[in-house]
Amino acid sequence: MHRRISSAFVLGLILMSFAAISPFAAAENFSGKTTANLIEDDYKAGLIDYESKIIYQLMSVRDYNKLPLKYMSSLTAAEATKGKSATGIFREAQLSLPQLSPSGQASVAQYLARPGGNFTYDSPGGFFKLHYNKSGTNAVPLTDNNSNGISDYIEKVALYCDSSRHTMVDLLGYAASPLDGSAGGDSKYDIYFEEMQYYGYTAWDGNGPNPWDDAMSYISLHRNFIGFPPNDDPDGNQWGAAKVTAAHEYFHAVQYAYDYNEELWWMEAGSTWMEDVVFDPVNDNYNYLGEFFTSPQTALTDNGFHAYSSFIWDKFLEAKFTEDAIRRIWEGCIYLSAYNATNDSLQLYGYNFDSALAEFNTWNYITGGRNDYLHYGDAANYPLITMAESISSYPVGTHTCSVSPQGYGAAYIRFTPGSSQGGLRITFDGNDSREWAVYIIKSSAINSHIIEKLVVNSSGWTAQTIISSFRNYNSVALVAINTSQYSAAGSFAYAAEIMPGYSVSGNLPGDTLGYSGRSRTMIYSVTNNSTFYDTLNTTITDSLGWLVPPFDTSFALAGGQTAIAVFDFTVPVGTPLATRNRINLAVQSQGDPAVMSSTTAPFRIILQRGDANFSGNMGVQDITYLINYLYKGGPVPMPVISAGDMTCDGLVNIMDVTAIIKYLYQGGANSPCNPF
Repeated sequence: MHRRISSAFVLGLILMSFAAISPFAAAENFSGKTTANLIEDDYKAGLIDYESKIIYQLMSVRDYNKLPLKYMSSLTAAEATKGKSATGIFREAQLSLPQLSPSGQASVAQYLARPGGNFTYDSPGGFFKLHYNKSGTNAVPLTDNNSNGISDYIEKVALYCDSSRHTMVDLLGYAASPLDGSAGGDSKYDIYFEEMQYYGYTAWDGNGPNPWDDAMSYISLHRNFIGFPPNDDPDGNQWGAAKVTAAHEYFHAVQYAYDYNEELWWMEAGSTWMEDVVFDPVNDNYNYLGEFFTSPQTALTDNGFHAYSSFIWDKFLEAKFTEDAIRRIWEGCIYLSAYNATNDSLQLYGYNFDSALAEFNTWNYITGGRNDYLHYGDAANYPLITMAESISSYPVGTHTCSVSPQGYGAAYIRFTPGSSQGGLRITFDGNDSREWAVYIIKSSAINSHIIEKLVVNSSGWTAQTIISSFRNYNSVALVAINTSQYSAAGSFAYAAEIMPGYSVSGNLPGDTLGYSGRSRTMIYSVTNNSTFYDTLNTTITDSLGWLVPPFDTSFALAGGQTAIAVFDFTVPVGTPLATRNRINLAVQSQGDPAVMSSTTAPFRIILQRGDANFSGNMGVQDITYLINYLYKGGPVPMPVISAGDMTCDGLVNIMDVTAIIKYLYQGGANSPCNPF
């Protein structure tokens, strides 16, 4: 169970994550470095201490013009207003307070205080109180087309906040953000507006009422959303940015109802995903997808700007399972880490975090022009994943991939056949200090795919597959996923070679004749014509159902080996001589079910001379039957009189009785007319 934990402990965790990468940066289409980037770079380089970093990052939100000039020099005026969420800055600053000097605490405290506003407006739904200014640096647009004395901007943002809460709480069943008592004037959730280089932020404002790590909060939004990245909102970019920010930041407030101390990547990915849930047409989050699709080797759990693009993970969970799966994860976060809560939620579907993460990376290949309309609903609008390497010439000797995926990252190798003839053998060998999942995606056309998970030998993290008739595919992709959570980048090697013709064959030697009422042992010869090991599945049936049950077996054969399938074909007693049956024989590669060979053979019923009573076997009964026919007026041999002609001389007489006796008891010859 989660317990309220000390700021010192949380700060230690945050410091470790910040040592790797800053969680605050501008969108991938911005030039230069943002203020937060520059501050973080100086902190990593040891040019400023941690306390200065905290204060400067808060200043980048609340007091931008008072920053040292070096942190503004590389930014254009437009770039200075286009950061994403500053929620992480405020959360880290709040948790770091006990570790700072008295003067540092005082500086941080002034920036953590609520922004304020000279005017207020209650949202129509009655859940939000909006605080705003009509003049000064933080003034909102004053256009008032309905002349009711309230800024149209404020009225619209209030509706966006109401819509966000309605969708999350009333429709999707999420917990509402904890109420803050009388802070802000009453118990309504408080929204403020500021001029800042971010879309907005959600700030901690005291522990919540529950025994877990919940928290009260308030939200601050940009004062006008002018000059932000383009989006698809039919009302225009300004209103689209305002809509998604209301949804993004209020979902942070909802997250605080479950676990204020949850991992930042999971919080930001979720809030960016929720933008799409509440305001689907806007698609502002498309501005961040390039960060994910150009760097699939980056960990899904990375706390940098990559976290915003990781909303694609929530899209996967929603499409593969249900939206409820995501809510259940957040409910589990009350007592568990996001990782363990995800395992618990996905267990209902037969998955866990690792298995879902592995499959998720195959979906990320099937986007853009490769969309097959079977995976992400918006896949056609997503970028194509960046290939680590592309191969069109063979063989490729054992080669270490130029891209090494971090834990919960992936790398993609694309193979195209060109003029290659035969099968493609791919060998994978992952770094033994990591755990790996490996998939093959076979594309018969640019938007038609077969996804296969390879069996990976966990003792050496190796795998191998053979794609027969490689030339029949548009391309084949190898997807290597490092499933060692939080691990540093792990290398892997692969090899690829074209194999000789991949085929199997079967042969039915000898005749296909039988006597009515008699069992006939037959053989089916199957051969692995390849140069590599394969398992051949062999099936034999017949058109009249005499093989009960049908013959079904498998042979594990090295390249060039042959095996013999022996089966007994029994003709029912009394089957007429004119009856025709058909034997169906098939052999199929287990390694590639598309590789198979089949044949049919007619089975003909023939007369067995000496079987006078048509029982299927010669015996003393046939001797008695013929004597009765010849000397006592007994019935004619069956099914035709020739059945009694053992000597095959055209006559039925005592010589046939003698021939049967010699055959049965004295080692005499079979009838010269019987083939077996």
